[in-house]
Amino acid sequence: MAVSSTHLFLLSFISLSLFLVISKAESESELVADLLTLQSESKSGVIHLDDRTVSKFLTSTKTPRPYYFLIFFDATQLHDKSELRLRELRQEFTLVASSFITNHNNSNTELFFCDIEFRESQSSFQLFGVNSLPHIRLVGFTVKSLKDDSEQMDKGDFSRLAESMA
Repeated sequence: MAVSSTHLFLLSFISLSLFLVISKAESESELVADLLTLQSESKSGVIHLDDRTVSKFLTSTKTPRPYYFLIFFDATQLHDKSELRLRELRQEFTLVASSFITNHNNSNTELFFCDIEFRESQSSFQLFGVNSLPHIRLVGFTVKSLKDDSEQMDKGDFSRLAESMA
């Protein structure tokens, strides 16, 4: 029985499609595995991001991504400004992250708590349109524009940060 060119084309198309689906699933699982490794290497479970990792996990990945990020924007040079309460808010953010990870028995692979420091990641601050602190953003599965599509925590919620994030 001879194989027609149509059959050969269909077989090639199906094989290529299957390969692309498997490759996408493998790359997504690799990203999640990388995030879980970074999370486990952090004492609090908060993943420290910089411009390179923002690119790797957010701007260079296609949507929908297999994870959410809750990001705390920080500037260590402003920790002495008591009116900003950055140290205190950072501690509460860490507490919520640790509690979340513990209460989900380290089985969570969809929500990751992260922080970004201004001096190391000025480009990322610009990508998100962050120009004042304190600042926390939720980046969902389908967010394409980090500045326009991610959800910013309401400034009024900072007075009861742990409750607001929970």
